[in-house]
Amino acid sequence: MVDDGHRDGERTGTNPYNAGLLPPALASTPDNMARSVRWFLGSLLMLIPVQIPVATPRTLGSATTFVNPNNATDALVRPPSASGLSEQFQVQNTGSSQRTYSLLCVATGSVTCGTVSPSSVIVPANSISGPISVGFSTSATLGPGTLALQVTSVFPTFEGATGVYNITVGIPVTITPDNAAHADPVIRLPNTTGNTVTFTVTNIGADSLFTGTCTGTGSVTVTSCTPLGAMTGGGTAKVVTATFSTTGAGAGSVVLSVTFQGSGTVLATGKWDETVVPAAAMASPTPSGTALVPPGQTGRTQTFQITNNARAKGTYAIAVTGCTGAAAGCGVAPATMLLDSAGVAGASGTATVTYSSGAAGLSGAISVTPSYGGTNLTAGTATIQTANASVTPHGGAVTVFPSVANQTVTFTVTNTQVGGSPAATYALAVGCTGGGIAPSPPCALNRTSLTLAPGAHDTTVATFTSGASGTGTITVTASNGPAVLDNGTVVVTVSATAATVDVSPDGGAALVRAPLIGSQQTFA
Repeated sequence: MVDDGHRDGERTGTNPYNAGLLPPALASTPDNMARSVRWFLGSLLMLIPVQIPVATPRTLGSATTFVNPNNATDALVRPPSASGLSEQFQVQNTGSSQRTYSLLCVATGSVTCGTVSPSSVIVPANSISGPISVGFSTSATLGPGTLALQVTSVFPTFEGATGVYNITVGIPVTITPDNAAHADPVIRLPNTTGNTVTFTVTNIGADSLFTGTCTGTGSVTVTSCTPLGAMTGGGTAKVVTATFSTTGAGAGSVVLSVTFQGSGTVLATGKWDETVVPAAAMASPTPSGTALVPPGQTGRTQTFQITNNARAKGTYAIAVTGCTGAAAGCGVAPATMLLDSAGVAGASGTATVTYSSGAAGLSGAISVTPSYGGTNLTAGTATIQTANASVTPHGGAVTVFPSVANQTVTFTVTNTQVGGSPAATYALAVGCTGGGIAPSPPCALNRTSLTLAPGAHDTTVATFTSGASGTGTITVTASNGPAVLDNGTVVVTVSATAATVDVSPDGGAALVRAPLIGSQQTFA
């Protein structure tokens, strides 16, 4: 063999493969013979399959050729029945000569090879190739598999190496709640906005980029969804908040679907089942029945209980829809009320109506109506009556001897309310003026309070001491609350010879025989 100072495959202007690819029949020189032997041995080696490891991701290689990933230990999790998937490899040439590598995909288990791009790669000495994309798909069968890139080079010597990904075909993410039936414990009202539910997405596979898509069904419309994006593998979790609105009453759901970014294959879904119920609320006066109030008063109040009869939280508008007769100038507070039934009907709150009472003896009503979304619901009405009473006599008269103690005059108090009204309680007071009545001891009543049903009457007795001479007036007043309803009066005349009294509430006279000490007169 002639040594021309060049190694085989390094001759200027020649293809380094040409000399080694001559068939033995044409190898007529010693150099050609040697090259033919190398050709034969290289061809024989290419027929021997390279064993691909499937247990763990690793690299098989010679002293100068390696395929990365190298010694990766975590299995990738990829969804079943997915296509268009790919992983990246790189070829490293640690030798002193440039090499051209043929690339071949080999897969096992639930993984099927796709396209290798590029199909071959030239790697300079002591260099690493660019990314090599190996496409693959997965079967519907869940389980383990491998994706391997096998590389071979025949010049200047034959070398082969293999890089392997362990791939588990399964679900790389979990969603809580999952896609089974999960009733949202919060029941909704129609036409509400800003409702929210949350999902927890856990990445049990490798580091990946995910897309979460929230959708609504039935009576639910999703308005926003928290993005997922990059998630570290190995159990990292993110919370996705779905915001939604409701339409009419009925059933619906909020669904979260998770995919790899750029992929249409759904990895997992989660679902909340929503219930939308009609609004239902009612107003009830508290206490129930007719309220008897003093006449002519401002700042009177009447309370109403507002009850949410729906099983959902809702904000109800509260309005006065009636204010008549004994009630005027009604206003209610609060104007809105948030009632959270928390899945069970019956949450309630108190609304207060402020009003002015009318003249004595009137009957009227206050009505309060809750509404939702502009629709009036069940109203409540409180009946209001202003108290009234009469005290007799009005302008009675009595003649008494001078300076006589313990003289008495009887007054009659009558509840003049109509039937059906509640009983009224009256506060009674007495006042005495004029010289005909001694200032000491002062006038007094035997009964300072009477409770009377409508139409009923009862008496109170005023006790006094007559003066030395002249006249005086006894006044008895009946009040309800701060309002004075009526007063009765009797004029007392002092006489040294005889005493006369009126025998009727408004006139007439009677002779009282003298002398009479401690006389008493009753006015019917």
